[in-house]
Amino acid sequence: MINKIEYDGNVYLYNTGYPEELVQQSKSKLVEYGIRISDIKIIDKPEGIPDGCIMVTIWAHNLEISKVKTARQGSIISTNLLSIQL
Repeated sequence: MINKIEYDGNVYLYNTGYPEELVQQSKSKLVEYGIRISDIKIIDKPEGIPDGCIMVTIWAHNLEISKVKTARQGSIISTNLLSIQL
């Protein structure tokens, strides 16, 4: 059974330069975890995202799900909640 990711508002999908195919695969995986596709916002820099939001970082083989405590000028302080294998 897959645990659902609890969130409020948007979920920010942080892509550091991976190809569109991996971005789409990541979005599909997040939908499996209960995130609505319309709530996923793709970002290429961790700037301008609200404190307390959920941010998902794409890596080559997994997604790191974090709750952002604060994001300032491209630096993030967050708590890692979950890692999902792609």
